[in-house]
Amino acid sequence: MEKKRSLILNPSPKEKDFNANKLRRMVHSLAPLFWRGVGVRLILLLLLSSCAKQKEEEVPSYIHVEKGSFTPGNMLHEDSSLKIPDVWLTVNNQFIGAFEMPVTAPVLQTGKSKIYMRAGVKENGIAATRSIYPFYKPYIIDTTIDRRKTITLNPVWSYIDNPNFGMKEGFEGISWEFKTGPGNIAKIDTSKEVDPKFGGTFCMKVNMTSI
Repeated sequence: MEKKRSLILNPSPKEKDFNANKLRRMVHSLAPLFWRGVGVRLILLLLLSSCAKQKEEEVPSYIHVEKGSFTPGNMLHEDSSLKIPDVWLTVNNQFIGAFEMPVTAPVLQTGKSKIYMRAGVKENGIAATRSIYPFYKPYIIDTTIDRRKTITLNPVWSYIDNPNFGMKEGFEGISWEFKTGPGNIAKIDTSKEVDPKFGGTFCMKVNMTSI
């Protein structure tokens, strides 16, 4: 009966050193790939978390401003006529913009906030030259702004304290502040065709004829 023989090969010291060096070189060659992959994953993870946070922070709230109303008080006549087309909007000392009313403006501010509005007009009726009307008080409100929600505001405009009017004319008396100049061909008269929103009994009527 034959006996089974096992063959055990013991590597020599030189072979051991060669194999160890070969293994080290292999590890060194693969290490950059490993760390590069880990680095890419970390960068992607940071970018994704940053984008998610940024998107959450940039979700706006909205301020809706209606055309509002006007209270003249004891100035001129007790009417509520109003020709204020624009609102200049500021939130927490940050200017948001000038908008034609009504408007829904997006804002990034949240929490307790101070909303500051100024009435805007078209200088000389020209749309390209819009500015703040200096004779109206700002409309200021303290409120809380919640993210993704809309606040609706109805500003109430009023004159600044003690305004200095160069002329107050209601056309209710016998004489008027308006006078005709030299070479004037227009006829100035009064009329009872008064728009109710302006109040009073009379208004000025100018008749012009062609030359």
